[in-house]
Amino acid sequence: MNFADIRKHFYQAPVSENVPEGGTVHMHCSPPEGDPKVEVFWIKDRKEIERQSDPNMIIANDGSLIISSARLSDSGNYTCEARNIANKRFSDPAQIVVYVDGEWAEWSTWIGNCKVNCGQLKQEISRRRSNAVHAKLDDIWPKLIRRRTCNNPAPINGGADCLGHPEETSDCPIDCRLDGHWSNWSLWSQCNENCHKFRTRSCNSPRPTNGGQLCGGRDLDTRNCTQGEGYCTATEKRTAPTYIGYNLETQLTMYAGLFSVLILLLIVLTLIILLLYRCRRRYQEVRKEDIYFAENSGHVRTALLQQRQRLLGDRGDYSKSTPKGSSEFYTLTTTASPAHHFIRPPSLTLGSANSSGYSSTRKITGSRVALITESSSNSSHGKITIARTNSRTSDENYATLYDCVGDANEQYGSFEFSKQPHLILPAYVDTMGGRLVLKHSAVSLLIPEGAFHTNHMVFLAVCDDLSDSPKLPEGNTVLSAVVMIGLCDENEDDVVFHRPFIITFKHCANIFPKDNWIFMIYAKGNQSSTWEMITQIGEEDINTPLYCQMDLMRCHVMIERFCKLLLVGKPRRASQTTMKRMHIAAFGPLHRISNDTSIRVYCVPETGSAMQSVLSQEENTGVLLAETDNFLMHEKGALCVCLEEVSTGLVKKPEAQYLEIPSSHHMWCVQNGLHCSLKTDVPEDLLETITGRIVIYQKGNADARIVLKFDMQHPLEDEEMEDGFLSSDFLLDHATKRKLAELFDVPTDPTKDWRGLATKLHLHRYIQYFATRPGLSPTSLILDLWEAVESGSQRAVLDLLQNVRIMGRLDAVTVLENYLSDSKCVRK
Repeated sequence: MNFADIRKHFYQAPVSENVPEGGTVHMHCSPPEGDPKVEVFWIKDRKEIERQSDPNMIIANDGSLIISSARLSDSGNYTCEARNIANKRFSDPAQIVVYVDGEWAEWSTWIGNCKVNCGQLKQEISRRRSNAVHAKLDDIWPKLIRRRTCNNPAPINGGADCLGHPEETSDCPIDCRLDGHWSNWSLWSQCNENCHKFRTRSCNSPRPTNGGQLCGGRDLDTRNCTQGEGYCTATEKRTAPTYIGYNLETQLTMYAGLFSVLILLLIVLTLIILLLYRCRRRYQEVRKEDIYFAENSGHVRTALLQQRQRLLGDRGDYSKSTPKGSSEFYTLTTTASPAHHFIRPPSLTLGSANSSGYSSTRKITGSRVALITESSSNSSHGKITIARTNSRTSDENYATLYDCVGDANEQYGSFEFSKQPHLILPAYVDTMGGRLVLKHSAVSLLIPEGAFHTNHMVFLAVCDDLSDSPKLPEGNTVLSAVVMIGLCDENEDDVVFHRPFIITFKHCANIFPKDNWIFMIYAKGNQSSTWEMITQIGEEDINTPLYCQMDLMRCHVMIERFCKLLLVGKPRRASQTTMKRMHIAAFGPLHRISNDTSIRVYCVPETGSAMQSVLSQEENTGVLLAETDNFLMHEKGALCVCLEEVSTGLVKKPEAQYLEIPSSHHMWCVQNGLHCSLKTDVPEDLLETITGRIVIYQKGNADARIVLKFDMQHPLEDEEMEDGFLSSDFLLDHATKRKLAELFDVPTDPTKDWRGLATKLHLHRYIQYFATRPGLSPTSLILDLWEAVESGSQRAVLDLLQNVRIMGRLDAVTVLENYLSDSKCVRK
């Protein structure tokens, strides 16, 4: 016979809290133990909260109550109820007070009477000067006044009052001609180190107006300090330092200190030798186990590389590139020998995996990728055949993903490649995950371990087709390139996501020092024809299918679907100014092509991919002369470009060229930006010797102008085209993440569990997302996002260790220290 029971006391009861309107409330409840297991219910003001009745209120899997965005109506007394068939237990009520801080309403218009009798005003000023009361004239000078009230909104439930003054005054502009007069002298300053003190006065009683005479005399008075004042007295009282004699006692003390230091050094040296010996033994054991290239590892790190690749100047060999910390990869090149810095390679199309005879279910081991080269580019059918080069080994694991590529109009996975962008990176990803990176386009895709339970061929692409973008409401603007993820040779609807993956891309919004933007994420399914706004950042709820983390220059999106993504923004208020970051580049003519003597200036958004498009356009026709990044551009105001100080050293300087691009034309440089041409007006035979500078600024913000100096004989070199690679290196391995999740997932103090970890890592903007993913650890999701945000950082793990130490989680500190110790030993 089984007896049902329930204990009396809660392990952790909800606590009272004051929260601002719109803030997040997270009330934790750890119920008492019972048999059978107790269920947790929440009661507000003696009325039970029904699950799913209010999307703003979430009852998490651990029994916590989360209020996503607190409203005034959410104020009240909350009680946690634990219930089973034996009995009920109620926690002490916790009071939630939602308060509203006061905000000022708009200023009223200026009111007041500025009429003045000039004669009477001059008489009053003279009278006050004769009575030595001329320090200030505020009470006789006519003024305007405006007021505001603290009711937008007014403080509610103990909210803070508005900061600042409710009234503001301003001196009236008057037509009287008044001579300037000095104010009273200020108090004497303290004596400085040179035994001088100072006092000042200003010519503002009144200031000279409408042609009045300036004040005569000096505004600074200096005087030597007398005895007993300030610094000079302290200087005189200083005494000479007393030196200790070099006697026997001091010698003994010195020798004892040196001996102690020597002993300490010997101890440290002994410990280092023991540590190195231990690491060497561990490394030998690791090598014996062959953990890196096991025959039955069952997963492969391979990647089909970028569609386009720059060829180096006079080199005809194939170039190989291996980014630091990533899997080995190769670039696709040709044997042409260009005579300039940018060469456009033949157009390359990618067929589906099925057309190449490659099977996604084929068993492949190892972690190497073969060199793919162009074997034929003269096909009469307009196709390019790609073949594997001869390998130095007969190992069958050393294989390419594709043996050939089909026609440009073939279907590639879930989209037609002829309509898609110039940059695409396919890769074969298994259950161990990986990171796809388009380096120079600043786009990456992080697929965590366990996201897929089977192997899949996925791709990451950057689109620059202006026709494939959403129709935006007035006032909204595009802030990023269109980023696309999908499957190469499978139906996307059949793929199950077991974890969200993270897409990282660069945006061009300027959010420092103040963020005046409202950001929105638009998405479009790969099989869909319409765009839709998925969320406005800051207004997410339980039904929002993604999480967005904004950095100064990058956007990180956690999502669980294949689609296209686009970041859009608008000003928070119509009166606020928003700015975009632009990349400016100037290109000159290459070897007098088509009698072209002009210089082309590009202004493109600072998204990475936009500049890659410019480099692609200029490969055969231009040479890069100068460039700069992060030029701040407003929505309104013509963009002015001026070519100045052009000189060849032999002929007279041509006249300056000035070009003005109005706001209606530049349209804030959306997506692909704009460019203009400036004629140099120099003979063709002297074109290669010209020097000069290009001045760029925006009307209304001329102080923020930039100057690009150029010399045709010394152009910028080594501008790299896109490199793509697949990396299997993570900041933390799967075992370490699992250990940390087991520690932080246990609900304790909100500052010491996974919620505190998210706060320390600055990933807590919408913390409810991590608590509402069914079957997933909140800590593991936070660490996945942290991996994407900190990608490429050399100090990320050390900073994580420091944050965990500050949180007081010594158990997690031990886990991370062991991981760092093991990592160092393996690398050695």
